[in-house]
Amino acid sequence: MSQRKIENIRGLIFWLNATHPIELIYSTIMNAAFDIGKRYQLPRKDNLIIQNALESTFNFHYFEEMQNEQLIKGSMHIVNPFVS
Repeated sequence: MSQRKIENIRGLIFWLNATHPIELIYSTIMNAAFDIGKRYQLPRKDNLIIQNALESTFNFHYFEEMQNEQLIKGSMHIVNPFVS
């Protein structure tokens, strides 16, 4: 996804948040997920999963498609169960 498309989506999230403030937590999670994807170069489909796991204060997450022992945001370890 291009940076321009991401910025367009962020603008839409900002507008939705301004007009429907009850959805604030969801826009916060979406924006944080975009930041995780950019910082760690993760597949787009995984960003939201990772951010929700961080919001839930998980210390580790099993992910077969990611680098084993990768540390996300200094608090969550990725565990690839297929790496010996």
